[in-house]
Amino acid sequence: MAELTAPGPAGEPAIAYEVSGGDGDPILFISGLADTRHAWSRQLELLEEHQAAITFDNRGVGESGAATGPYSTIDMAADALRVLDAAGVDSAHVVGHSLGGMAAQWMAIDASRRVRRLVLSCTYATPGPYCTRLATILRHMLATEGVEATRRLLLLWAFDPDLVEAHEDEIAQAERIIHHDAFEQEAMSLQLEALAAHDCVDRIGEIAHPTTVISGVDDRVVPARRSRDLHFGLPDATLEEVPGGHACFWTSPEVFTRAVSVGIEHGAPVSDLR
Repeated sequence: MAELTAPGPAGEPAIAYEVSGGDGDPILFISGLADTRHAWSRQLELLEEHQAAITFDNRGVGESGAATGPYSTIDMAADALRVLDAAGVDSAHVVGHSLGGMAAQWMAIDASRRVRRLVLSCTYATPGPYCTRLATILRHMLATEGVEATRRLLLLWAFDPDLVEAHEDEIAQAERIIHHDAFEQEAMSLQLEALAAHDCVDRIGEIAHPTTVISGVDDRVVPARRSRDLHFGLPDATLEEVPGGHACFWTSPEVFTRAVSVGIEHGAPVSDLR
């Protein structure tokens, strides 16, 4: 596994990234709100032997440079493209979770040739009333209670309650690994602004790539309705429901990773393979 840095143009932060895995077509993984590249550790373990993978820290997160001011999910897509450039990769399959899925949408819209197939996990094309209200509440909590309390509450919401009741050690391990590095309050505030402002619903029909939309059955952060609306707006998309909540990539890694693998191979729905 090689740890590298994609330099930024004047005024833009450098982006820390890693390249791992085998010789297969590369997959670029884009992390969600407050997550470092280590959030994808379970997918990398399952794909390690036969799939090249690129993971990176979003601007302001982990080992990447700090954002110098407000930015959009379009800017995040540009960061992801810089990572591909630095890695010498012309095009890749792209997997984006939550906020990362919003950046992935703009990659597919504005840099179509750089994206092979697309996986959009627990994300939306437009936030709707629930997600807008949630982002407002999180920003208020961040300002009053601080970044650590906000991150821990967000992580608790990301897990389905039954799993937390039965396996409390799972959330403790996730807190250690998903939040591997320190995260500044300003960085989280800027991410929440980008998340709340994301809206490409009028252009989502331009995404012609074969796309898999993944929804956590018990997602309380991005409700399944948002995933269904996203799926409905895409010309060539399959909707896969994965057990668990918003963190289904962590709590159901085998099913989630199978959905990714089937999606990039454009085969039968994963539900046919369980």
